[in-house]
Amino acid sequence: MQQKILRQESTITALEESEQLKYKKLKTILFTAVTDFNTQNLFVTCAIQSAEKEEKFALVLFLQSLFS
Repeated sequence: MQQKILRQESTITALEESEQLKYKKLKTILFTAVTDFNTQNLFVTCAIQSAEKEEKFALVLFLQSLFS
């Protein structure tokens, strides 16, 4: 199970952080923000699935509230 989780995490890219982003064109900034929100939703979705498997229903409800 641990290897499966590690494989899933390795396919997910982290949020982009760059000081230089503020000097980019608005289109690039918006694209980066949308990409980051998609990545965030992917992490939250994986966490919801894990919490459901472990039958932690309070955590599932909390994570569902974070899902945007």
